[in-house]
Amino acid sequence: MKKFWNEWIQPNKTQISLGVLILLTVFRIFLFLSTPLAGAGDPGSDDWNLLNHAWQLMQGNWLGSWQDNTLSYGIAFPFFVMLCNKLCIPFMMAVALLYIGSILFFLHSWKALLPSSLVRKVLYVFFLYSPIMMTVYTAQRAWDFTLVPSLIFFLLGLGFQIYQKRKEHLLSQIIWFSIIVTFFWYLRKTSYWVLPLLLGFLIWMGFQLKKEKSGKKIGLLFLPAVFILISGLGISLLNFHYYDKFTVYESAPNETASAQATPSGVLKDTLYTVFHLSANQMTDVDTHLGSGSAQDLRFVESITGGRVLYPNETPLHLKGWAFPTSDNANLELAITDSNGQPLAYAEFENSEDVYLANMEYAASRVSRFTLNAPATDLSQVSLSVYLNGEQIDRLPVEKISTEEKKYHLCLEEAEIQTDPALYTTQKTAKVSKMFLLIYKILGIPAIILTVIAYIGISLSLKSGNKIFQRWIFLTGTGITALFSIILNCIFYPSQAGLDPAAYSSGAWLLTQILMALSIVWFVKPLKLRKK
Repeated sequence: MKKFWNEWIQPNKTQISLGVLILLTVFRIFLFLSTPLAGAGDPGSDDWNLLNHAWQLMQGNWLGSWQDNTLSYGIAFPFFVMLCNKLCIPFMMAVALLYIGSILFFLHSWKALLPSSLVRKVLYVFFLYSPIMMTVYTAQRAWDFTLVPSLIFFLLGLGFQIYQKRKEHLLSQIIWFSIIVTFFWYLRKTSYWVLPLLLGFLIWMGFQLKKEKSGKKIGLLFLPAVFILISGLGISLLNFHYYDKFTVYESAPNETASAQATPSGVLKDTLYTVFHLSANQMTDVDTHLGSGSAQDLRFVESITGGRVLYPNETPLHLKGWAFPTSDNANLELAITDSNGQPLAYAEFENSEDVYLANMEYAASRVSRFTLNAPATDLSQVSLSVYLNGEQIDRLPVEKISTEEKKYHLCLEEAEIQTDPALYTTQKTAKVSKMFLLIYKILGIPAIILTVIAYIGISLSLKSGNKIFQRWIFLTGTGITALFSIILNCIFYPSQAGLDPAAYSSGAWLLTQILMALSIVWFVKPLKLRKK
């Protein structure tokens, strides 16, 4: 074994580790593509409206005909979906490539802060399989918050590049930084939750440039604001042209009514959810049935190129025959719940084949039935037999044939009919859950280590300016994540039937970055390379 290690593994460890990372990356892309979208095809849902805006953009109709919520959404996500369709790239493939590319860009840009190749590889796998990009909150939705984690990685990577090259030419990095900031800004009207981190960075860079006597470059730091203002002006002009409204956003009437003060209990619950999501204690990936009509779900599928599970409102399907032994009796069949309440009644039709075998019973001429009911668990329902309006029997839902004194019954088929894609996507969900289990086991210890690490770094501030820079970044990241959570509790309150945690993908990722870098910098203190 030692010889094998020395002759084969040790000399080729770089190639082997690269091969493993490539395999993990390819497999992650497969998981992205095979995980079903939680298709929210209801015309009132965020997903459907954003995709409809993308469709209208592709048709050259701007955002389509005017509705109360037309200007409630940002333009960035519909533009991204339109671009995917123009380039013939399925939405989930584009999301996968964008997310993987953003992680690589972030880790490459932060090489000076993370000089250990092993640490960068571990962090790559950690973020690659992060539950944040597996749950129904993000990667299982075709909406704007799916792009937030990728954009945060790009912003952090570009921000550190600007810092590193502050004594060189900054224009190209600042332009790219401004483009990403502008795209992020117009994802949704609440995108200003990123301001604490963004403004903190720009102000700090301004002080650095002034201290290093590079005051002329300070003007470049205003480019993000210029890009946002110019883009906002263009969007407002287009909205004025199409809808006679010179504005970027306009809240829908019901949206304004729901944005009320949020009780502290909701904030506490959202904080609990987000931090547990970041620690992977409340994350899961599953096969979520789509909602909405088949036509609307087909629209979601066609514009995203993704897989949507079609719901069946009456998945329980029964087929057979039954008739009363008395010619004057009226027999009915129904699926009843555990409380005996009918969920659906059988429909009878002519049955000459049954009559030929039971000619002594006149009622057997109309005895074949079909019964479709809204039930998915056979153990929770029963087949109830009614005679002249009175229940006389309750039978288990299974293939049976019985000849009672008052009736004869044969149940030939009893099955749950669902979208066939449900079975294949369940395999994907099981594989993803295997990875999530590892994160869930490590989640709580990671939170404890993060607290210890942050306190340790805080106590080391006197060690030098570079430790202070790391502490400032970690603190700013935590403040921004908290600001995002508070903002979401105000704009997406649970009283209005919304889940604030569903709008917090940015807060989840920032929290995970805070956890990962706190532990790395505390366990293995590193020195910044001098530039």
